[in-house]
Amino acid sequence: NASNTPGVFYVDTVKNLCGNTFYEFSAYIMNVLKSSSCGGNGIQPDLTFSIETVTGTVITTYNTGKIPARAEPLWSQYGTYINTPAGVTSLVIRITNNAPGGCGNDIALDDIALRPCGPKINAGINGLTLTDTTFCETIDQNFVLEASYTSGYANPRVQWQLSTDNIT
Repeated sequence: NASNTPGVFYVDTVKNLCGNTFYEFSAYIMNVLKSSSCGGNGIQPDLTFSIETVTGTVITTYNTGKIPARAEPLWSQYGTYINTPAGVTSLVIRITNNAPGGCGNDIALDDIALRPCGPKINAGINGLTLTDTTFCETIDQNFVLEASYTSGYANPRVQWQLSTDNIT
């Protein structure tokens, strides 16, 4: 149950991070109030995630918006991406409940995560939509390998490798 007054309800410090690195912050949240409760007018949870340095400088915020009640429970992942400033090795995660308490505004919160990530890379064989393809070595055919990536890499390079031992 939420408190009657909106405010911060979760604070934690994550240590031993790398500066100047992309991270994904996320959490799974479920509105645990049935959509039929409170005469169908239950208060919907509305959360804000704030990622800050230990000195209080806000790096980013993310707002979930109103999380609707459903007839059946449904976990939904909410989150954002951040780039830690150079030299910053610890971050404070702060979650604020923006809605008042009362009938509703009840959540379950799970799998709070902060994990390093990078821009997305798409690699494959031109003309094939499969990500895993097997070819027979007796087929003599040319293939065009291609790769694309989203922004975020500085001077990216693509390197293709050939397995000569069928293991690596």
